[in-house]
Amino acid sequence: MSNCGAYELLFCEAATGEHFQRPSKLADVSWASMTCVLSRGTLGIWQKGMDGTDINAVDRSPSGSLIATADDFGTVRVFAYPCTEEFSPSVAYKGHSSHVTCCRWYSCDGKNDSYLLTTGGEDKCVFQWRNATTEPHVKNGFKQRWAGNIATTSATADEDEEEEKDYGILAPPSGGDEFMAIKPWVGAIKVRYYSVA
Repeated sequence: MSNCGAYELLFCEAATGEHFQRPSKLADVSWASMTCVLSRGTLGIWQKGMDGTDINAVDRSPSGSLIATADDFGTVRVFAYPCTEEFSPSVAYKGHSSHVTCCRWYSCDGKNDSYLLTTGGEDKCVFQWRNATTEPHVKNGFKQRWAGNIATTSATADEDEEEEKDYGILAPPSGGDEFMAIKPWVGAIKVRYYSVA
């Protein structure tokens, strides 16, 4: 499965490169990964006013329940997957000083949605975002907390987290000058690790 510059979703046989003339036969195929910006499961990832080129990359999480996007406005967004309704709710994260060129989920065991890597354009940074809801101390369950966050309703908080701000599923920058100190060093790559204690 691939996309082209004409905003088409194309299917071909990997061994021969031959295009499928009837892609409807592949409608129920379960794909091992999902990195096509244009697909049936990503119809709702565009925000109001965006065109087809504003989202640079997508990646479905290892669990298959989330999809992350990287856009031209320096924003990383996380949606529930599949994301099929127009202007679907999401949780947005800022950190890169310019466009975000790529995003990829990864986990140590290949099953949970532990981390998200993003790369910036002008800032030449690689960010590692930790999914705070996969931590053992989260009692409410991943799906319940995620549903509360994307609907911007308040999910029941853990007793030990009542005073903390709910940042959604990805841990935000640690704050202060570190967050604002993204500088486009010429030829250098900066790696930042974001987490919430």
